[in-house]
Amino acid sequence: MLQGATFAKQLRKHMGQAGLTPRELARAADIGENTVYRYLKGDRQNPGIEQIAALAHALNITADDLLGIAPPEEPKTYAVGMEPVGDFVLVPLVGAASAGAGTFAEDDIQYLHQIPRTALPAGHEDSCFLTNARGESMIDAGILDGDQLLICRTLPVNDGDIAVLNVDDEVLVKRVYRRDGHYLLISDSPDFPPREVDEASLIGVVMWTRRFLKK
Repeated sequence: MLQGATFAKQLRKHMGQAGLTPRELARAADIGENTVYRYLKGDRQNPGIEQIAALAHALNITADDLLGIAPPEEPKTYAVGMEPVGDFVLVPLVGAASAGAGTFAEDDIQYLHQIPRTALPAGHEDSCFLTNARGESMIDAGILDGDQLLICRTLPVNDGDIAVLNVDDEVLVKRVYRRDGHYLLISDSPDFPPREVDEASLIGVVMWTRRFLKK
């Protein structure tokens, strides 16, 4: 609640804006005129909820306006690609992941890309990285050779998710299913048969892919 002097200042301001005298305000709010004068002088305890509501109604304002409480700011939204600079996150581009066969080096940071925060999973921004896909085993999922994949390390990999995983020092991009302690790895291409492995190290889930038509 506001201090008496602060409430008095707020009350005087809104009375001036409404063009009401203390007597007119007292009548409109059904409050004693002497009480209004005491509020204006700041020498009376702040009014209770009912009095605040009555004064605000008489002044044609909200109780928050009378108390000087600013409304909460609505979160700003931006179209993708139009975010202010502060809403970008530096995401590393590392190694290469295989949608076929190949190796991968997570510590091989080749570049830092500015990615809009809105394009990253909320709360997991720091665990994301980019990598380039290699091979054609996931073409039916829209992942082509050379595409950039956004990988999140800290989101769970659920059955059917496309993930990056390490199998016998070979890094793969596959659709992953767990079956009785084994991993079933599915390619989104009829040219690559399913593969079942006993052990695999899940690196992260693929969130999205992007492609540059011209470099």
